[in-house]
Amino acid sequence: MIGIISRGGSNLYGALMYNAEKVNAGQADLLFGNRVAMPSDPSAPFDMHRAMRSFEPYMNSGHNLTKTVFHASLNPDPKDELTDERLTVFMQEYMQRMGYGDQPYYVFRHRDIDREHVHIVSVRMREDGTKIDDYKEVQNRSVPILKDMERTYGLHPSDRQAVQDLGRIKKVEYGHENLKQQISSVVRLLTQQYKFGSFPELNALLNLYNVGLEERKGEHQGQRYHGLVYSALNDKGEPVGVPIKSSRIGKDVGFERLEKKRLSDLEKYIGSAELKSRTRDEVIRAMHESRTKGEFTEHLKRRGIDALFRENASSGRIYGVTFIDHNTKMVLNGSRLGKNYSANVFQELFNNPRADRAALLPKLPQVRNAQTPKTVQSPEQKTQTPKIVPALRADPPQGKTPVQPQTIPQAECPISMANAPQRATVPDDPVSSLLGALDFVAVGLENEPLPPDELDEIRENLARKYRRKKKKGHTMQR
Repeated sequence: MIGIISRGGSNLYGALMYNAEKVNAGQADLLFGNRVAMPSDPSAPFDMHRAMRSFEPYMNSGHNLTKTVFHASLNPDPKDELTDERLTVFMQEYMQRMGYGDQPYYVFRHRDIDREHVHIVSVRMREDGTKIDDYKEVQNRSVPILKDMERTYGLHPSDRQAVQDLGRIKKVEYGHENLKQQISSVVRLLTQQYKFGSFPELNALLNLYNVGLEERKGEHQGQRYHGLVYSALNDKGEPVGVPIKSSRIGKDVGFERLEKKRLSDLEKYIGSAELKSRTRDEVIRAMHESRTKGEFTEHLKRRGIDALFRENASSGRIYGVTFIDHNTKMVLNGSRLGKNYSANVFQELFNNPRADRAALLPKLPQVRNAQTPKTVQSPEQKTQTPKIVPALRADPPQGKTPVQPQTIPQAECPISMANAPQRATVPDDPVSSLLGALDFVAVGLENEPLPPDELDEIRENLARKYRRKKKKGHTMQR
């Protein structure tokens, strides 16, 4: 079971309203409550006024602390068919072990995305004004508790696929009932999960789910205002229906809250070269392997990235591109990746048949942490490597061309020779030794070989000097 705990702050009304709208739209049920007012008629609309009154003793205790709202989402595996009774027991034990057993809380069962899940709304403040410790409550408490309860109740363990399923948000469908509730659900889920550095980037993300975002600035009765308006879109990306002000949905999707998130995301995530490198590398590979815009977008989609192009309706000219990486949950305009990924580059690449692709394409990324290892031969490899061994001889006849070196594969050598260090056998005759060394030097001079007559002359000079020294009783030092 996947557990997600929101640290959204102190907006208890917004957390309750989010769930109340689901219940009133028939997309969720109020499963049970603890120390809160419960409706006498389960089919009646959720009463926000009575719900807020249930939390008053805890919220009005004179504290000045922040992040006092506990809003958790628990997502069981689809294979775990949990009845309301069994799920109620599970949630009660979870809240008790988390330290919220004596707190007021509501538990809602949702069916608004492809997998059923549970939302719990409570507060971290006790009646005496003290706060329940929430330091690393996900890593230190929630995760170990859920894993232990999975074993106890025989539930399927959490897995990576389950986390990915959480992102399967339904598109807004204009014409279906409760359009406002559809839009608010999409906006809330996306702004919680994804990182963005500008409102146009957020708008590109929302467009994937048939929602449009527009900033509204102006002055009213001498006061300046800056707000957000959300609209439903059809499959062509055109606005349909009446726009909805963010204030009608909640402060958590209003300008002030999202502006604060935008600045935080820009500093922590969007500005990180390391975090952007994964997206950039995939874009580079797609640019090299694609000849058309369609091939490019399909290549990236297979790797979990949506590429959204903005084009002039009449000319078809590309004037903007945004990449939405669903793996890193980041939204990035092309220019954030670098000048080689701007709209002008893709305009030339995909809409200009005479474009110089070699000049436009950035270099393919190198494999990270991969260095060319030094070549170290094992003894077995050494026995199979041909080596040049010069044919040494005694005093060669004058005027003869020196014997050419022979290439002898060591695999054909006797076993004792193959295993021993490769050294030429040096004869006792010092002159032969010197001449043999000279032949070896001549072999190594592949770029500047000496003429045969020069080699013969050098040999003769060496032999003459040796005979002269021998007559005087000297010996050559090797």
